[in-house]
Amino acid sequence: MPAKKAAAPPKPTYAVMVAESIKALNDRTGSSVQAISKHVKAQYHIDINKPALVKAIKKGVEAGDLVQIKASYKLNKLKKAPAAAKPKKASTVTTKKKAAPKAALKKATTTSSRKAALKPRKAISKTTKRTSTTSTKKAAARKAAPKKTTSKRRAAAKK
Repeated sequence: MPAKKAAAPPKPTYAVMVAESIKALNDRTGSSVQAISKHVKAQYHIDINKPALVKAIKKGVEAGDLVQIKASYKLNKLKKAPAAAKPKKASTVTTKKKAAPKAALKKATTTSSRKAALKPRKAISKTTKRTSTTSTKKAAARKAAPKKTTSKRRAAAKK
């Protein structure tokens, strides 16, 4: 009987392979799709399904795991791992009760500040209307003056 070959370890998903290859390449400006695919092919010894690779990269950008810089991609340093979440404390219930009145005060102050901010804007808009009407009258007078001079020149040219 022929001996059975040992099953090859299952390959990781494209998302995992992309993240590992970007981390391994460690390029300052980010890694291109071509560089990522070359690294994945060399590291995992598989044929690359390019549409699946590109789709995994795009999903990583949408999820916030990757950051796109022009045609290159970097790992998002700002996104924290979910395993490092802080444990919940019992004192958070009391802090929520204290935070609610502050929110009500903020709403009251913002509405009063909005009313105060609207009053000066109305005064400013009235003054701008006055200046705009005077400037249009001056512009109309300037346009009328050259028309008269051009008609005199035409009359002088005809003689």
